[in-house]
Amino acid sequence: MLTYDQAKQMLGTTGVKRASAWQTVQDTAEDYGVDVSDRVPKEYGGTWEPLKDQVKQKAGGAPAGMVRFQDSRGGVHDIPSGNLKKARKRDPGLKVIGQ
Repeated sequence: MLTYDQAKQMLGTTGVKRASAWQTVQDTAEDYGVDVSDRVPKEYGGTWEPLKDQVKQKAGGAPAGMVRFQDSRGGVHDIPSGNLKKARKRDPGLKVIGQ
């Protein structure tokens, strides 16, 4: 069984390929009588909310000298504080969630 991050990395960023991969995962699991809906993202028919889990994993403050932000696609990252301006240029929708 693939994790969300493994499927995303393997299939790139095209939503059609990801949707197809998650459907295959669900169909295969169903063939074996296994419910995997709690491991499939909501956007692909499951009940899992990966971005909420990701934010929970990185809850709290960023390490010293770093800033933690959530990008406009939901990813959570720690970068050196001095690089925040560059990050904002690349992604104007990012939100700082810890320093």
